[in-house]
Amino acid sequence: MDQDDAGKVLLDDARSVHTMVQDDGAFHIRAAKDKFAEKEADFRQMTDSALSVYPHNPNIVAEDVKTYYAFLKKLKFAFIQQNAKDKYMKAILGDEQPLITPEDNRELKRTNEKRKAALKEDKDNLHATFNSIAERSAAVSASYAETLANAEEARQAAQDILDAQLELSRLRAAHPAPRLTIHSATSFLDAQVDTMQALEDQRVEAQRRTVEAKDALKGAQRELERLRAERNDKEAKVAELARQQGDTRLVGLSDWYALQLAQYRAMLGIISAQAASDNEIQVEFARDGGGSVVLSLVFEPGQRRLAEARLLDSDIDIENLAAECVQSNDVLGIVTGLRQRLQHPLR
Repeated sequence: MDQDDAGKVLLDDARSVHTMVQDDGAFHIRAAKDKFAEKEADFRQMTDSALSVYPHNPNIVAEDVKTYYAFLKKLKFAFIQQNAKDKYMKAILGDEQPLITPEDNRELKRTNEKRKAALKEDKDNLHATFNSIAERSAAVSASYAETLANAEEARQAAQDILDAQLELSRLRAAHPAPRLTIHSATSFLDAQVDTMQALEDQRVEAQRRTVEAKDALKGAQRELERLRAERNDKEAKVAELARQQGDTRLVGLSDWYALQLAQYRAMLGIISAQAASDNEIQVEFARDGGGSVVLSLVFEPGQRRLAEARLLDSDIDIENLAAECVQSNDVLGIVTGLRQRLQHPLR
């Protein structure tokens, strides 16, 4: 081979190397960086374990196991693929071809079977462990929830005890010794019960006497009304007789009647009386301690029957008394009853 032929051979080799560098598929080393970046992306897709974020929840273990199991399968496949590629490239590009005999294949088969059996046993153990964890997770969750509830109850009880101690300290500071004991408080309450019972008996007795006094007062009022009518009738007869006989005692009788009428009004506490309308009379009564009240008496038109009795601008309640007197047409009864309430107001 002359020098020109050697130069051509070197030129062809240089061009071949240049072509290999430009071709990514033919030049394995150039493409290794990009392939490594692709493999690295598979690792970046993994997220942090949820169990590390929520360490107290055993139900998350199952999800973490599934995630790691899928990732390990992918990692194992990538390792086997890459290892096979490396061996294949070394076998093709290497100077010495490896000698693979049928015995080697059988040995590899036996090794694979042993590994598969061990892998199956590990998988069975893993599934058994996973099932055991799944069965116990419910009980663990219930126990954890119960523990949280007990802890919260204990915290609340401690807070209640502290609040009770503070309240007790405040009460002791607000009520220094000697303090009221339970025995003395019970005795005081028993005495109060006896006192209240005695007061209740007195109240019932007072009500009974009040009813009796009302009945007696009504009888006295009716008798007084009868005597008043009889006196008016006799006075009318005396006046008529004096008019007919020209008796000079009429002036004295008139003065006596006016004096008796003034005394009667003073006895009833009447200050004034005036007709507000054709069938209404307003009587003003004096109150003990000062002041006065006005009683309005409304009669049925054209009749001498009481239709309504009420107090004007007063806080005294005479509703029941007025109803009774209106029903019985007892004008004197409501007047005397009102006077009695003005003199002895009910407590």
